[in-house]
Amino acid sequence: MNSVVPLDITIKSACILKRVNFFDRRRIYIVVALIGGNSFSKQRTNVDLRNGSKPCWWFRMTFQLEESKIHANSCMLVFQVRCSKPFGHKDIGYLYVPVRELFQGLAGEKCCRDVAYTVTTSSGKPKGILYLSYEFGENIMFRRFDKEIIRVLPPPSAPPSEGFPADRPSLGSPSAPPYEDN
Repeated sequence: MNSVVPLDITIKSACILKRVNFFDRRRIYIVVALIGGNSFSKQRTNVDLRNGSKPCWWFRMTFQLEESKIHANSCMLVFQVRCSKPFGHKDIGYLYVPVRELFQGLAGEKCCRDVAYTVTTSSGKPKGILYLSYEFGENIMFRRFDKEIIRVLPPPSAPPSEGFPADRPSLGSPSAPPYEDN
């Protein structure tokens, strides 16, 4: 029987590159989609109306995953950073994270882990940093994997993965500078 495992994600904050126009007031929110096998689940944060290019949410989301799909590397989280405007919404950037990468990042620990990922535009240019934390539910079997490299093909609209070393996963790598509050 396939066990269902909760994945709790807390979208903490972001640091988006500065706006071009002084009158462009950033009202940023995040849409998170879980894509895996036959399932699709989507949730979103509230719109941060006060902090502009340095939004803060501390918004908790829970996704239900099948453990076999985690081990088979067939689940992916897609983070879409969006800006709410008076006449519609604008995409700022994207982030694609395989769930197995998160799972391997815990490596047997049963605690929460803080991570920072670089958000890129659809053309692959860095646009900012997204700070979040995650933890898996209690009933998951933590299995150690050999140091094999698992390649997940991103969707066709995903930015290119150039510049990332192939010999190490991006989780825990120094891809994002520390958060600075100005």
